Amino acid sequence: MALVLFPFSFGEVLAASGGERTEIEKMAALDAYAEQGGLVMQYTKPLLLIDQQIDLLISRGMEVDNRVRAVRYLNHINYYRFRAYWLPFEEKSAETEHQFKLGTTFDDALKLYLFDIKFRLLIMEAIERAEISLRTRFAQELALKYGSHADLDGELHGALLVGEPQAFDRLGVDDRWCRGSAQTMFY
Repeated sequence: MALVLFPFSFGEVLAASGGERTEIEKMAALDAYAEQGGLVMQYTKPLLLIDQQIDLLISRGMEVDNRVRAVRYLNHINYYRFRAYWLPFEEKSAETEHQFKLGTTFDDALKLYLFDIKFRLLIMEAIERAEISLRTRFAQELALKYGSHADLDGELHGALLVGEPQAFDRLGVDDRWCRGSAQTMFY
């Protein structure tokens, strides 16, 4: 299998070759581009089964204390996604590639992965709270100014379209509720 690397987007290739195409025509356009000097890279890495992936990690110096647990995680996380979490434990050396620092364990990378999951969930929770608070405050302002069913007024919708920086001024919404309310946003 070959991968064609374009110096520009696929959309530009299609536009230059006449726009709308079927999938087969798109693949033919890719092949034609590759034949005309497009950069082509052959995939040389063989498929490794989960047990082979673990063997590879061990051969590179990672300690795997619980192979069954490692198999379970790699079955659900994907080797290449999980790889980002063991990169800090790799040695930087000219003569070896992807060797782990002495004492690196599978659990070291797993702890980073689990921390990342928990951290992302905390961030998403904070974003959700901020979003709900902002939407609630905005709805209250609109209701105070235009009544309890302001959301049904089509003329108000047009004023809030993206690209109209003065929309709030035109609506007459008082933005003082935005300033200094970060303390009350997170309950």
